[in-house]
Amino acid sequence: MPLLRADRLKLMYGANEVLSDLTFQLEPRQRLGIVGANGSGKSSLLKAISGDVTPAAGSLTLAPRTRTAYLAQELEAGPHESVYADALHSRPDILSLRGRLEGLEAAMARASEAEQVVLVEDYGSVQHEYERLDGYAYDNRVAEVLHGVGLTEADQALAPGALSGGQRRRLALAKLLLQDADLLLLDEPTNHLDLDAIEWLEGFLRLSRAGMLIVSHDRRFLEHTTDDILELQAGLGEWYPGNYQQYVRLRRERRAVRQKEYEAQQDYIARTEEFIRATRPRGARPPDPARPPGTGRTAGRRSADPHPAQGVGHQRPDLSKRRPHAVVSLPLRGRVGMGAESPGIHHQCRGAGRDRWGERVREDEPAEGVTRRAAAAGGTRQDRPEGRHALLRPAPRRSRSQQDGVE
Repeated sequence: MPLLRADRLKLMYGANEVLSDLTFQLEPRQRLGIVGANGSGKSSLLKAISGDVTPAAGSLTLAPRTRTAYLAQELEAGPHESVYADALHSRPDILSLRGRLEGLEAAMARASEAEQVVLVEDYGSVQHEYERLDGYAYDNRVAEVLHGVGLTEADQALAPGALSGGQRRRLALAKLLLQDADLLLLDEPTNHLDLDAIEWLEGFLRLSRAGMLIVSHDRRFLEHTTDDILELQAGLGEWYPGNYQQYVRLRRERRAVRQKEYEAQQDYIARTEEFIRATRPRGARPPDPARPPGTGRTAGRRSADPHPAQGVGHQRPDLSKRRPHAVVSLPLRGRVGMGAESPGIHHQCRGAGRDRWGERVREDEPAEGVTRRAAAAGGTRQDRPEGRHALLRPAPRRSRSQQDGVE
């Protein structure tokens, strides 16, 4: 089972989204380095895991009975009388067992033989747990860790409130390492450490059995302490297997591939736009990106048309503004039809055993021109108002003798 699992995690900092849809998991004893630019959400992620920040969405799941230790950047002085005592209280479970052992020893010294039998059994069970936690070596370990982070014996005798900012940082790191937690959350652990202290810390973490999330700008430290790298960028996370050196190599390769994909995409967009320009109807203007749709001189006319014309540069004519029609009768057999919204008029004749279409009356042709052409074909013009359009309809059927006389 994973030691830690983040599923579609989303973190907010005020009104700003720090992380969105972040998913990863950490196995036991795995050391994960977290890198990214300032403000990418590295510290916020550690705070969310420690419980100091509530995620806006998603989930964080720890394995059962997981003990977590968090090294924050903001530190406060401890309440104890000395630095050594403050570090000693990093393991309250060991100190509690030590106090029980001392109480049982005092009770056995003044108890009767019958009472001592019961007290010895209790003492044995408590002592077994104390040995399991390595309580007898705990004092030496406290001194070793304090010296490893750079706090001398003189510093250990000082009150925590008398320490400088860098010394408080070292004390906080020592207290975290003494907790023997299952998951260590380290936020810039090398701050205020000299070279000797950094090297000691690297060796301590390599021997630790705890899982770790390490945020650091020290590339050398990440190279020596991490197994994998999680890069946070633009609210997302990207996983890189291997230490920091392998992360740098893989990131360079991935960015080169993405750059080629981007260039291929831009080339495709340019070729597509060139094809559109080449196939655009003559006289059609390309869309103006600075002008939002639905604006301009023709916006009102186009919005009033419930059936807009399809295609670029064309618009359905407004039939409501047409002038009155000139009606012409032609001596043609057959039928003539005009649609309600048709921009022109057709007449159909029968001849030679098949149908054929007659001429098309243009919409912009004057009625006088239609009349002259109709008269040339043998039609008559009825008295109606002049207009730009002419409606053609068949003349009354005539007898054979009348037709022979016309011919």
